[in-house]
Amino acid sequence: MHSVRQVFGNLEGALRVSALLTVVQVLASLASGPGFGMTQAQLQEQIAQGNFAVGPALVSGLIVTFTSLWIAVGWHRYVLTNEVPVLMPTLHFDRILGYFGKSFLMVLVCLPLAFLAIVAVLLVVGPAQLQGGSVGQQMLLGLIIYLPIGIVFTRLGTALPGVALRAGVPLFSGWEATRGQTGAVAGVVVLTLAMGIGLGAPGSLMVQNGLVLPGIIWGIVVQWISVMVGVSVLTTLYGHYVEGRPLV
Repeated sequence: MHSVRQVFGNLEGALRVSALLTVVQVLASLASGPGFGMTQAQLQEQIAQGNFAVGPALVSGLIVTFTSLWIAVGWHRYVLTNEVPVLMPTLHFDRILGYFGKSFLMVLVCLPLAFLAIVAVLLVVGPAQLQGGSVGQQMLLGLIIYLPIGIVFTRLGTALPGVALRAGVPLFSGWEATRGQTGAVAGVVVLTLAMGIGLGAPGSLMVQNGLVLPGIIWGIVVQWISVMVGVSVLTTLYGHYVEGRPLV
């Protein structure tokens, strides 16, 4: 709730940090070709037919990744140091690179855990059950796989707002700061995942039922909310567990 209030209670600041960069992301995605706005099944069909251009999609992905990191660094700095942008956040290129580097290392740390979680589920239920079970079963198995990875990455990621502020933040400083708080972090991970699924479902239904433009618009809004609240969760964890700020 603190993270949600952080975004919507500072909506003007959130839009200053992210609005223009989000427009850049949307334009880059539109320019990447016909994959924008498609469902997963439609995208796979386009790839199978050879109608999916890899080059433009790769360039678009790089643009979206860089601007997402720019937004994350800008929002951390806005909340934690009151660095107020005018039209978009200041380009702290060194902090963006540091943020990317630390995030990449955290992903590498989580990869063995992800492998073990998938293997454990496959050994217990079997590949057929994982792929051919009901939607509810697949969601439950997905949660079982995702939850430990999400907890580990979120605890590690508590250090990332510090990376946005300065160099030299130890990789495991967020892990140390959240020692003994695994239950709280697990609750945050589950609630954030549930929010993303709940908000994203209407847009998917719109696209599947032919309402492509409303579905795309809804998806853009949901993506913005997901990014801003997700970054705010890390900001809140950092502010509370590292800097000792109260949750008010």
